[in-house]
Amino acid sequence: MIAWPGECHVHAGITPDDINRMRAERPGSEFLIHPECGCATQCMEHVAAGDIPDGSVHMLGTSGMLKHVAEHADGDFVVATETGMLHPLRNAAPRARLTPANLKAVCKYMKLITLPKLRDSLARGQIRGQGAGRYRQTRTHPDRAHGRDRLMDSCDAISGSTDK
Repeated sequence: MIAWPGECHVHAGITPDDINRMRAERPGSEFLIHPECGCATQCMEHVAAGDIPDGSVHMLGTSGMLKHVAEHADGDFVVATETGMLHPLRNAAPRARLTPANLKAVCKYMKLITLPKLRDSLARGQIRGQGAGRYRQTRTHPDRAHGRDRLMDSCDAISGSTDK
């Protein structure tokens, strides 16, 4: 078994320096900080010291960010998470000002995952491993097969794909 240390390299790469730079450039903005970010602890320290106004820093997962931005549609936000999150945030609040804390916070691995690839992996019972043509077997417990099939249908419906 290989134990993963549980850290996202993209979130860890959003540093206290990024937050300090954005605080200087955008002093009136609210900060939406993903809890896995390398800057999270320093942001809490800034709030505790009174350097950042209480209530202007929000530690939120991605669904919490979506909800907060939708509820404050005209807000001004610095967003500390993977930059791909800006698209759904802009859809949720087109008038909001949304600025990434770090423009380089891009996960190349997330960009490889598509709904048709997910569906095909579920259908084959295999996920692609590292290297060309390498696959690892996956199993769906018989009690969960109905959920797997519903997920595959949802992938098709969302992506508009009908190839099976």
